[in-house]
Amino acid sequence: MATIAPPTEETLPARPEAERSLLGSILIDGSLLSRVMEFLVPEDFALEAHRVVYDACLRLADRKEGIDLVTVGHELERTGRLERSGGAAYLAGLVDVVPDVENVESYARLVREASLRRAVILTARRSIRDAFEAPDAETVLENAQRDLVEIAKGSIKGGFVQLGRIAERNEEEIQRIHGRGTMLTGLPTGFGRMNALTQGLQRADLIVVAARPGMGKTAFALNIAAHLTIHQPYAVGFFSLEMSSAQLAFRVQCSEARVNLQRLREGRLSKEEKKALFFTTQQMREARLFIDDTPAITLLEMRARALQLKQRHGLDALFVDYLQIMGSRGKVENRTQEVSAFSRGLKALAKELDVPVVALSQLSRRTEQRGTDKEPQLSDLRESGAIEQDSDVVLFLSRPEYYDRETDQKNICEVIIAKQRNGPTDRFTLGWNGEWTRFSELAQVSEGPGF
Repeated sequence: MATIAPPTEETLPARPEAERSLLGSILIDGSLLSRVMEFLVPEDFALEAHRVVYDACLRLADRKEGIDLVTVGHELERTGRLERSGGAAYLAGLVDVVPDVENVESYARLVREASLRRAVILTARRSIRDAFEAPDAETVLENAQRDLVEIAKGSIKGGFVQLGRIAERNEEEIQRIHGRGTMLTGLPTGFGRMNALTQGLQRADLIVVAARPGMGKTAFALNIAAHLTIHQPYAVGFFSLEMSSAQLAFRVQCSEARVNLQRLREGRLSKEEKKALFFTTQQMREARLFIDDTPAITLLEMRARALQLKQRHGLDALFVDYLQIMGSRGKVENRTQEVSAFSRGLKALAKELDVPVVALSQLSRRTEQRGTDKEPQLSDLRESGAIEQDSDVVLFLSRPEYYDRETDQKNICEVIIAKQRNGPTDRFTLGWNGEWTRFSELAQVSEGPGF
């Protein structure tokens, strides 16, 4: 079996000149450390000597001590690492190679980029080794995906932000909102009343749309996704764990063209319907609606593909249909813990991607066992109370006609906002057309720009 040469500092990408210029800048002006320490760690440096020097600077900063050539040299000597840093002469030489201390952040970005490249290469080499040695290919794929996702997560640095800076950004947002009148703070849903109550789909929110089977969860989600991508200029990812991409595309085509899906399947479309369908198909060619119909996809795979989609095409919203049938690689003690992990992971993904994540969810049978009152409640969220806790918004869909064929409330759907972390709970009614699998406003709603 062929052996793979272990990586060395010489064979991996590195920016030693940027590392030296960065460290030299900090030794000249210790206050510059605060401009790079948020996103740069010692491990980002390719050369051990530079890792040691940068770590000494961080230690001094932790103790609120001054940072310069003398104090850093003393810290290295005190901790017995002066020789590992290259010695006093090398340390002094770092100051002499700095082109311009004001470029410290540019130097840091070069160092960070090389670090990411090394991490990707090392992950690839581990994957090659695992491909030879691992008992099954599935393990190789899972490990590689996990490692790459961790690298991607590491490139998105968080950290504390001072309250005043946050307030300033909020002030800018307030001015922007008031300056544009009726426009939304979030993404438009296509439903005026929903927009008015929620201000649209908000970034970093986990929005759960829950209902019993047959209520139209998928149609509701597709209506919003189609509005965002066909009638608005947004990019949307749609994970369909139950239906194929072809089935979803047929639904969107018929919904947008107002064509009977069953007539399409039976080949009984009129000339007008064919014309409407053709026009809709042309509209869909430019729509940035991307569908992944991988069954039982795991949260790890979902994250990796969403990050890739955002990088390649942009990403404004993510839909998951539906939460309870997501896949899980590892062993879990019980189903409740598994579903709880799904909801926590989707909320974390919404924050990481900074986009709304709309997750469809099944309701338990308890709604059908309550006699005449079939209205869903938060306690009906199936298999996990964590769904309620993790979500920012919970919407229930309820169609009276589903339970009572004799009701006079035909072809309508009650949308119940059972939870909204930053807004009111309320309800509104939409029209439902099963032939077109389409929800619509019951009455004309005054809609401003963005609806």
